[in-house]
Amino acid sequence: MSRLGVGRRRFSVLFGAALLLGACGVPRVSLREGTRRYTANDYFDVLGRWTREARIYTLTGLDTVLAVTATYKAADFRWAFVARYASDLRLAPEERTRLLADQLAQHAQAHEFYVSLQASRRRWADLTRADPIWHVALLDDQGHQVRPVRIQRIERPGAVETEYFPYTNIFRETFIVQFPKTLPDGATPIFGPGRTMRHFILRFSSAQGTGELRWDLR
Repeated sequence: MSRLGVGRRRFSVLFGAALLLGACGVPRVSLREGTRRYTANDYFDVLGRWTREARIYTLTGLDTVLAVTATYKAADFRWAFVARYASDLRLAPEERTRLLADQLAQHAQAHEFYVSLQASRRRWADLTRADPIWHVALLDDQGHQVRPVRIQRIERPGAVETEYFPYTNIFRETFIVQFPKTLPDGATPIFGPGRTMRHFILRFSSAQGTGELRWDLR
């Protein structure tokens, strides 16, 4: 089995176990930034650390209205992604340096999530519709919230999406969802270095119900 295949399998096992265990099985994460010493083999462990899932069921509990999985592309995650991607593509050191600089620059501009979801009706899964049924928000532990500044639909997920985010598949819709770095006052960070917080939440809500993906902090 290839190195990538082993990593994907490890991610599936560990992430599935965390879901079965519930909150007790989900690792706490740190928003501290700075240099990381990740190797390519670390990627899927880091992916699992920054990935969460939520499901919304019908009142009977027999059918799923929405299943959503999301990875917060924290600075920590981006270091691991660059280590893996650069190794897989055999990038030269200067190419890897440029890729890392680009990734960290993107992180400085917005809180970005890779989101893959499936709804009971296909059109309900499109977050880019003029009238989407899902209200998407990012919340801090005080209940302050911001709405996305950009939602990009990935029309046909390719090798990068399916290999590096293994929960992507043909039955799901895939998006890049970006939020501002600050609250509506334009000055207070929603979260990140400089703020003491216990958790943050990515919330999907509609008349069909509410699902919350929560990252507990350490």
